[in-house]
Amino acid sequence: MLSEQEIAKLIERGRRAIVLGYPSGAIDPLKKALTFDPENGYAHALLAEALLALNRLDAALAEANAALGAQPEAAFAHIVLAEVMFARRDVVGAKRHYEAAREFGPHDPAPLRGLAAVERFHDRDGEARALLESALQLAPEDPRTHTALAWLHLSRSRYAEAEASAKRALEIEPEKLDALVVMGHVLLSQGKVAEARDHAIWALRTNATHREAIGLLAAVKARESLTLGLWYRANAAVMRLGPKSMMLLLGLYVGQSILGLLLDDLGHPTAAGIVQIVWLAVCAYSWIGPPRFQAMLRAELKGVKLRSGY
Repeated sequence: MLSEQEIAKLIERGRRAIVLGYPSGAIDPLKKALTFDPENGYAHALLAEALLALNRLDAALAEANAALGAQPEAAFAHIVLAEVMFARRDVVGAKRHYEAAREFGPHDPAPLRGLAAVERFHDRDGEARALLESALQLAPEDPRTHTALAWLHLSRSRYAEAEASAKRALEIEPEKLDALVVMGHVLLSQGKVAEARDHAIWALRTNATHREAIGLLAAVKARESLTLGLWYRANAAVMRLGPKSMMLLLGLYVGQSILGLLLDDLGHPTAAGIVQIVWLAVCAYSWIGPPRFQAMLRAELKGVKLRSGY
């Protein structure tokens, strides 16, 4: 049987692993703590966060519900459940629990940040911005809110405002990784490729699995390589369409086939042949591009030296 102090140490180990970007390292200590204290809502919530970071959404949902069951009036329990629901695309459920968290924690800016994320999901820029500004009124020195506002500005290509918000976050917390990444994107928009790369590497040294930092590094490599960068940007544009991307690709295939047949019928066989050659070149490029780009990115990531303690 473990003492309360030993259980607290296990929970702290799990929390620190999550903070360091090593969610898999949080699983064992948190599960061990819950073996001896199964009604610890905070431990369940941390375990849900770790599982969410590992994209184990069903297990994360179970732990988030356990956290809420243990402490139904705790704002953090509603927040973590909302985060899991949002990841599962249950936007209505996420909004409901963010609003509950706002009720139980009226001075906590986290529920407002969550509600702003819901508004961004619905492409309601003005509402999201208003919620984040309200969160800043509650906690003017919260780097997470400044960073969320920076991401919002960045998504709308408001680079000057994104830079100002990211700089404020970094003044408060110099190692704030998300803010570093936003600054990297701002620098990239200014054509400062080497400096943007440094920001990505800086973030990855602290957390080698930081998704946004890897995305920034990929954008840097795309800028450095004209041909592979073209594939990267085209692929990113297509993927943003979601399920509609398959319809677009099918439409392009059908369109080039019809165009080739029309040109041939109109007595332009050479032009029809050129259309087919161009289409085959695009297909070959889309087949060769991904592994080459990924190899280039892997080579860059292998050179990242992790900080001690990761």
